[in-house]
Amino acid sequence: MSEKLTESDRGAIVRNATHELLVSGTEDWVDLVTVQSEVVAAGRQLGKEFWYGSGNRRPSKGLDEHFDIRYQLGMEVVNSILSAGYMVPGEVFQGFSQWSGSPEEWIPRIASDWRRMGASLSLNDICWFALTDAGHIFLSASLTSPSPRDYPVNPPPGYEGEWPPGWWVQHDQ
Repeated sequence: MSEKLTESDRGAIVRNATHELLVSGTEDWVDLVTVQSEVVAAGRQLGKEFWYGSGNRRPSKGLDEHFDIRYQLGMEVVNSILSAGYMVPGEVFQGFSQWSGSPEEWIPRIASDWRRMGASLSLNDICWFALTDAGHIFLSASLTSPSPRDYPVNPPPGYEGEWPPGWWVQHDQ
C-alpha cells in the first residue's frame, strides 16, 4: 500500500463511502464494485489516490499496488452496513434474494471471496446489497443533519448496538 492513511482519514473515508452507498441503495441494489468505487471516491475527496496502479489500468486478474487499502476500507464499509442492519447481501436473479444467515456469517464469506478475487472484482461478483428498513430510517435521519458526518441523536427504532456506531464517530476529536 503506497497511501498512508491516518485513523482520521480512514474514519472519514468509511463514513463518507457508507453514506454514499446507502444513498445509492435507495435507488437500486448495489454490488461490491460500487462499494470499492465509493471508497475510492471518498479517498479522493481527501486527496488520497488508491485506484488501480500506474495509469489507472485495471489488471485482468490478481492484485495491484492499491488493492489492500481498497479491500480493507471496503470491508470496513461492508462490516458497517451489515452489522448495523442497514443493508443485507443477496443474489440478483429475477429479483433480489437475500442470503440466509447473519452478519457474522456473511462478513467472513464476503471478505474471503473478495480477497480471493483480488483486483479482478467486477459487476455481479460475490453479492449484491439491498437497503433495509433500518437503512432507510438511518439515512433519512442522517440527511436531516447538517453534514453526512453528523449522526442522529437517537438511534433508529429497532437499532441494537453501540450508538453512534463506532465507524460514524470522528476519530480526530
